[in-house]
Amino acid sequence: EKPVPVAAIGASAGGLEALQRFFSNVSENSGIAFVVITHTSPERESLLPELLSKYTKMSVVPYKKGLYIKANQVIVGKDTSMTIINGMIFKAENQEYFGGQHHPIDHFFRALATDQKEHAICIVLSGSGNDGTLGLKAIKAAGGMVMVQDPETAKYRAMPESAISTGLVDYVLPPEKLPDLLIQYCRSPYLALARKTETVPLPEGAIHSILIRLRNHTGQDFTHYKKSTMGRRIERRMTVHHIDQAKNYLKYLRENPNELDLLLQELLVSVTRFFRDAEAFDALADKAITRLLDERDEGHVIRAWVPGCATGEEAYSLAIILDEQINRAQKMFEVQIFATDLDAQAIETARAGFYPEGITADVSKERLAHYFSHEDGTYRIQKKIRDKIVFAVQNVISDPPFTHIDLIVCRNLLIYLSSEAQGKLMYLFHYALRPGGLLFLGTSETATGKENMFETVDSRNKIMRRKETARPSPLLLSYPRKLEPDRPGGSGKPVTPEPEPRQLARTVERMLLNRFTPCSVILDDENTILYIHGDSGQYFQPEQGQPRNNALQMARPGLRSHLLKTLAAARQKKKEISKRDIRIRTNGEYISADLSVKQIDKPEALKGYMLVILQHSVEIEKKEPSLPEPAREYTDREELERELQYTRENLQSTIEELETSNEELKSSNEELQSINEEMQSSNEELETSKEEMQSLNEELNTVNAELKSKVDALARSNNDMNNLLNNMQMATIFLDENLCVKRYTRKAQDIVRLIDSDIGRPISDLTSSLNYNLLIEDCKQVLETLVPVEREVTDVSGCYFLLRIYPYRTRENVIEGVVLTIVDIDRSKRAEEKATESLEFFESVFQTVRHPLLVLDGELRVVRANTSFYEAFDVREKRTEGHFIYNLGKGQWDIPDLRRILEEVMTGKKVMNDFRVTYRFPRVGEKTFLLNARSLQQEISRPGKILLAMEEEKKEIKNRKPVKQEPGKK
Repeated sequence: EKPVPVAAIGASAGGLEALQRFFSNVSENSGIAFVVITHTSPERESLLPELLSKYTKMSVVPYKKGLYIKANQVIVGKDTSMTIINGMIFKAENQEYFGGQHHPIDHFFRALATDQKEHAICIVLSGSGNDGTLGLKAIKAAGGMVMVQDPETAKYRAMPESAISTGLVDYVLPPEKLPDLLIQYCRSPYLALARKTETVPLPEGAIHSILIRLRNHTGQDFTHYKKSTMGRRIERRMTVHHIDQAKNYLKYLRENPNELDLLLQELLVSVTRFFRDAEAFDALADKAITRLLDERDEGHVIRAWVPGCATGEEAYSLAIILDEQINRAQKMFEVQIFATDLDAQAIETARAGFYPEGITADVSKERLAHYFSHEDGTYRIQKKIRDKIVFAVQNVISDPPFTHIDLIVCRNLLIYLSSEAQGKLMYLFHYALRPGGLLFLGTSETATGKENMFETVDSRNKIMRRKETARPSPLLLSYPRKLEPDRPGGSGKPVTPEPEPRQLARTVERMLLNRFTPCSVILDDENTILYIHGDSGQYFQPEQGQPRNNALQMARPGLRSHLLKTLAAARQKKKEISKRDIRIRTNGEYISADLSVKQIDKPEALKGYMLVILQHSVEIEKKEPSLPEPAREYTDREELERELQYTRENLQSTIEELETSNEELKSSNEELQSINEEMQSSNEELETSKEEMQSLNEELNTVNAELKSKVDALARSNNDMNNLLNNMQMATIFLDENLCVKRYTRKAQDIVRLIDSDIGRPISDLTSSLNYNLLIEDCKQVLETLVPVEREVTDVSGCYFLLRIYPYRTRENVIEGVVLTIVDIDRSKRAEEKATESLEFFESVFQTVRHPLLVLDGELRVVRANTSFYEAFDVREKRTEGHFIYNLGKGQWDIPDLRRILEEVMTGKKVMNDFRVTYRFPRVGEKTFLLNARSLQQEISRPGKILLAMEEEKKEIKNRKPVKQEPGKK
């Protein structure tokens, strides 16, 4: 039965609309199983299945335990932790695994990647937060596909934007356009849905051509990676672009160089997370690191290496475990971790140390609180852990390794490499580790065949210890020969360049030399043939048996003896020696040849070699019948006798020379043996020094890259700080412990005469425009007491300034001077003085007026009352100010119309004129007052105040028969 592709859809806030738009465009016979995960409370009955069923003809069913996925079916889950095993959906049992926070989308994406591999598809729709970001990485690493809603079409952009920021998304489109591409992808040969037979893998030559083009564009070499893995990743990219043949994809790469960068990310994607395989990390801490710390002396620098660190989660996990174990051991150790990867983008992410909230699924609450800080919806690794790790880009196959390492963690690299590359990396790890060093591999990685280099500490969790065997030399893998796969018909094989027109002259010259130049042979001191020019078959012939290139052994009859004599004479006399008319027997014939031998002086590269030149002279009778039989026998015998005589003489001379040379050689041999032993020892030392220098150089490059990154970040922070300080228009001066200037802003130059050369000078030596003589004393007081000082001062022109003196605290809470800030408060000071004058003026007028006056606040409480009010109504200040106006006296002022009008006056929409109120006095009797009210202006007092004036009504006006107002009534 063919596997069914599973599309898991994650949505949060605003996801209902996106889901409706998506399923409205999905065919009922798509052949795809859909699982929808949303943030809906598991305790509440979900209406989502009923709502979605209106937009699709597929079967929509709610989640239940043990439900099998089926094609053309939609399973709707809730905000709970679902998992999938062998195509069956279950509820995750361990809720504590999620750190108390719900990330159901991440969890299901991860489970789907593990269960369905390349048939896993994830779709991220509208939502808040970043749920789904970590899970899609697992989908992509398993060979699956990732689709995301275009943030411009989403009600909530956070989830789509977080997913897009990973750089691993294949399609970004509105929800209604995703289904067509999804169905095309699922029916492609990559998933083998549309064909009856399985998809045919890419030819190895095509994969090689694509990888070579990738290497030429990006500089990254993948020739040592498994061809099957590379082929599947390339096929997936072809499927994304709907390309079914490798040659068409090569053409697409030539026309779209940007695709090479996307293909690189496809090949580099890896599965990693904090404490991946938590049981293995616990075993590493308990069984390996504890013993390692016991074996190392206190003060030792624990050096670790994490090759293939990806985005840094495993490197930080290792740093956290080492910190915990060191604290538990109660010993002092320094920790230095080198984390490297081929992916520069992943290294930048690791250096930043920011991770989404989904890491709560992998990191316990205690570790989150102790080693992370929560910032703007993300978790940031704390500085004490970050400072233990150096991140750098490194090709572990070709770049020099780190040395003197105590622990290597390689859990996500070997499975992607060929068996040859794996073997060589194991040799390299053995070389890099210190005696007793640890190697921690992933659960899918092995060290088969390397048992002589490592002993097993924990076979289940792949923890090994370095054995003290003979150190193998680290073998560096060489790059393949540069290929040109882009020519028509190319299949990754070397292409021989066609001859250029300018080479025609050289070709003709070479042909003429071969035609008219005599046979020439170059010999070394052992008479070995190094080079032959021309036709040498008439003079030399190979012997039977193992091939040899000695000229004397290959010389034809008649030439051997003459050649031997002539070579000896030419070497002895250091000049050219020639012989003419030498009879040489060749294939039953005799030819006559001239022989010339010369020792070469120039060029320098050939100096000391012998040049032998042979050319025809007068050709004699070709065949034996041309001579009488006795004459032919005589000729052969003479030739043999001459060769024999010369051989005897040469042999005797050689024996004598050999005896003399033998004694000299014995003595020289003893000396050479002694020298050889010394040279061998020196060579080993040099080789070791070379390897250490290479490793040290790599470490320096790594540290330099890290420092450069920090310097760049510091420069950016410095620029931000300069812009902040200068644009705040605040005069700021930084002083050290000796009250010398360390730094200042441009605004400070307007108050204190500062120039660049004043850096380092005492502040007391500088001239200031402030009328302030206690600056030095106040600065010293702040340094001693750490209590800030604030003073209002003026300058020579009379402008007001607020001077603040604060202690300068470093990040480590160390006092390293003081900070002076001088703020211009002249405008506010003048306004305050003016306000004070206005208040004094108002108070004078307020108390002088003979009529009763009240000032009410926004709640109609009495703020102030003048003397006339207290005299007219015979009340005291204590029972008046701070009380509501409608509570004064016995409630005579509790008049609804009065309260309504005063509230309208408060808003500034109305004024009150001649509002008549009758007041009953205990002693005087009843009196009538006319009330007038206005909202006070800001120039007089604070906003939200009412000035209420009262005027006693004249008796001649009372014949109008006013209406008597009683408390609580109109």
